[in-house]
Amino acid sequence: MILRKEIVAPALFLLIGIVAAIQYGKIAPLIPVLRGTFALDLIPAGWLASLISIVAAIGGYAIGYASDRIGQSRALKVGLLAFAIGNVVGALATAPAFLFLGRFVEGIGYVSLMVSVPSLIVRTTPSRLHRLFLGLWGAVVPAGMMLIMLTAGSLHRHIGWQSIWWASALAFAAMFLLVAARPCGPASDATPPRPAFSIDVPAGVWILAGCFAIYTMQWLSLVTWLPSFYHEGTSSSAGARACVTAMVVGANIIGNLLGTALLYRGVASWVLMSIGAIAMAAACVIVFAIMPSAGWLGLVAFAGSLLGGFIPPSALSEIPLHTHGREKLSAANGIVMQGASIGSLLGPPAAAALYSPAYAWAISGSVLAAASILSLAIIAVLKRRDPRTTSS
Repeated sequence: MILRKEIVAPALFLLIGIVAAIQYGKIAPLIPVLRGTFALDLIPAGWLASLISIVAAIGGYAIGYASDRIGQSRALKVGLLAFAIGNVVGALATAPAFLFLGRFVEGIGYVSLMVSVPSLIVRTTPSRLHRLFLGLWGAVVPAGMMLIMLTAGSLHRHIGWQSIWWASALAFAAMFLLVAARPCGPASDATPPRPAFSIDVPAGVWILAGCFAIYTMQWLSLVTWLPSFYHEGTSSSAGARACVTAMVVGANIIGNLLGTALLYRGVASWVLMSIGAIAMAAACVIVFAIMPSAGWLGLVAFAGSLLGGFIPPSALSEIPLHTHGREKLSAANGIVMQGASIGSLLGPPAAAALYSPAYAWAISGSVLAAASILSLAIIAVLKRRDPRTTSS
């Protein structure tokens, strides 16, 4: 019974994270519909899909610092309200400007949730469960993305795209009321310590941000361009290509969960991160440069995504170890999130920019794979800076 009480609050936080991740990924599968509704060109549609990542890449640390200042519980409520308001604005949009405005407000909500929830998990669970739930937190983004990728088309056909926005707004309003009632005992709203604004963050946090940036750059490039490889190399339908891509995203969820289990079993995070970096390098070289037959292409992408999934739970579970006290934990989460967002913004367009008629995608694959060398180097530095070994 005691254990059940201990997991109620983090279970609610994980649910909030999955619903937030659905918002992160809902634009991409609906771009054709939104382009037709609002007469959007391809480039503005791309910016609409990337707007949350842009907000995170620019404001991750600032919003994380603000979360530390006002308290993570208040920041969580701000994020839930922002998501609810942003979805209402988007559902009522009659012009692209309002759609972009709603998406921007959703971006503020997304970052507020993503920087505050890991801190709340640390504050509301026993220390023995920190690695477990922080590892599970690493799986919420691919889980939410896969859910919306698989259901967006069907939902639009049956209830219309606006209903997705309205349902999201109602979900976030309900979760706001649930958190406000504090049935799960989240951290209190008592005035928190007020850390001074500073970029003097432990080096380990910057190293984790760098690892995350390289990982998201590789993984999102793989997921973004995989349907194009299938289109060029096979006669598969758009539905089949979407299914293969969803399976690769699903493999990442399995990898996150398996990585979390291994962390809970005591496997060192630097070992799991190194395995993930090597797997992503191999996948990038084989998929982009070698481009095998369709079956092998999907299998390699699946394996790379699965083993690469070891990186998020390992990196997220390390953040509390590299912060000096909990008063700057959200700011540290914000820095790591900024790294992830910068990588996701740079990866797919950089891979496309490196494409050449003479070498096709070979240069892209080589550069993305070479990034893992840097990742392995900074993981080695992270291992040497591990507080558990340097303090002994």
